[in-house]
Amino acid sequence: MLVEINLLTEKRKKDVTYYLIVAIIISILLIGVASLKFVHDSVQNDIEQIDAERQTVTEQIATLQQMLDEQPISHYEYLKELVERTETSVIPSSELLRELVYLLPEYGYFNNFDFNHPDTVSFQVYFDQISSVAAYHFALNESPLISSVSLYSVNTETIELVEERENDFLPRYVANFELVVDRSAFSVKEED
Repeated sequence: MLVEINLLTEKRKKDVTYYLIVAIIISILLIGVASLKFVHDSVQNDIEQIDAERQTVTEQIATLQQMLDEQPISHYEYLKELVERTETSVIPSSELLRELVYLLPEYGYFNNFDFNHPDTVSFQVYFDQISSVAAYHFALNESPLISSVSLYSVNTETIELVEERENDFLPRYVANFELVVDRSAFSVKEED
């Protein structure tokens, strides 16, 4: 058997812990610097967007201010113009209703009454007899406050009378009208 004899001195192993600690610290610093750079760039982009929005809003404000300066109308003049426009466009509904009720037959009554457009009125009336519908339509056509009348539908609706026999029914006629008001007739009456 051969014996191996090593006469060389044993080499000391280098201590790598120091290098390892330095490498970890450097990598932590690099990661920190990279993340700070990323956050800085993100904040910088946000600042640039906000500056661009502020610039746009400033330009819009300047444009609106210039438009307001070009049209110097006082608040009083604006309100005065608005009141005049309203007075010319509003029809006195009480006077119109008074006329419609005056022309209504004895056993007729309103169910609905709506202003659809500035000059158009639609309403629903109940009548006891079909001849009352025709008479009312004729009376509306003859009224000086109304320029045109349209009768859209006439339907029957039965109402049971409790006082009389159980099998007796009283027919009710439901008429749907639409009329156009004559504005000039109202302005003439206001002057009188």
